[in-house]
Amino acid sequence: MFANLSKRLFEKLKSKSYRDAYVAEHVRTGIAYQIRALRTQRGWSQKRLAEEMGKPQSVVSRLEDPDYGKVSVQTVLDGAAAFDVALLVQYVSFPEFLRRTRDVSPEALRVDSFDERQLFPITRNTVTILAGDRRAIAGLYNVQGGPFASAEVVRGAPQQSAFLLKSSAIS
Repeated sequence: MFANLSKRLFEKLKSKSYRDAYVAEHVRTGIAYQIRALRTQRGWSQKRLAEEMGKPQSVVSRLEDPDYGKVSVQTVLDGAAAFDVALLVQYVSFPEFLRRTRDVSPEALRVDSFDERQLFPITRNTVTILAGDRRAIAGLYNVQGGPFASAEVVRGAPQQSAFLLKSSAIS
């Protein structure tokens, strides 16, 4: 991960004040870029998004301005509802933050609206565990008499994947 960071950025990130400013800037611009990307993905005008959110068009214009910086969680939740997507606000480590924010292309920011078929793999008999070594996870849950019948890689390399652990014992 850090092999891809420039030496200059790596040195700057050693400063607490720089890290704070870096996060603030990336959060502000990330929200603005993603709102614009989602609106464009759907072929909506700012006016249409404003109508979906029940807000004036000027609110959407400010949301899409990375220099505005005074976005409330409620307004972002209103945007999520308009796009019919989930919103995740979560504290993460700096390496995780850098991984999640390095690509701000419209393709990387794309999110599909809710579709009940997306929920098909999530059943009463499936548990998702994020990250970890497939063999280690399988070893934990495939013990004699354990509830899980198998561990399947959902995506990514086996050492950094999400797994579906299927069970006939969980109800």
